[in-house]
Amino acid sequence: MKCELCGKREAVIHVQQAIGNESLDIHLCEVCAHEKGISERSDKIDLSLTQLLTGLLDLKREGEEGEESGECPTCGMIVSEFKKDGRLGCPDCYASFASHIRRVHKRLSGAIRHRGKLPQSLLSYKELLMDKERLKTQLHDAVSQEDYETAAVIRDQIREIENGGGS
Repeated sequence: MKCELCGKREAVIHVQQAIGNESLDIHLCEVCAHEKGISERSDKIDLSLTQLLTGLLDLKREGEEGEESGECPTCGMIVSEFKKDGRLGCPDCYASFASHIRRVHKRLSGAIRHRGKLPQSLLSYKELLMDKERLKTQLHDAVSQEDYETAAVIRDQIREIENGGGS
């Protein structure tokens, strides 16, 4: 079996990474494995968790697409450095590597936007806030359409939420 990264030498190192229900198998020659920080010669694998999560998944893409170009105009950091370390050099790197950051974030978290977690005790409060915002939008629409009767009913619902009466 040939190395999946270079395609030239025989693969001697086989890495399997399981992410959720999916499994990714990567077969590397000794030279490519050594370049990526995996070596058969020593008992030590010189990879951080960040490198594993960001780097190994990109091995197949690098082999198929070639190295992507891109450089931060401020600090000069290149895409391959970001992929290797998982760190950015300066604040402008976020704009320079936005598509790469989105891809890595989506792969790691399953979504492009971070939603965060909310304690169970605050869920009802969040729902009240969302209801209040929805009602404010409806109030604005009713007033702009000069539907004052509906606006008055919506205003009363907003006051009820603000006074702690719920819906």
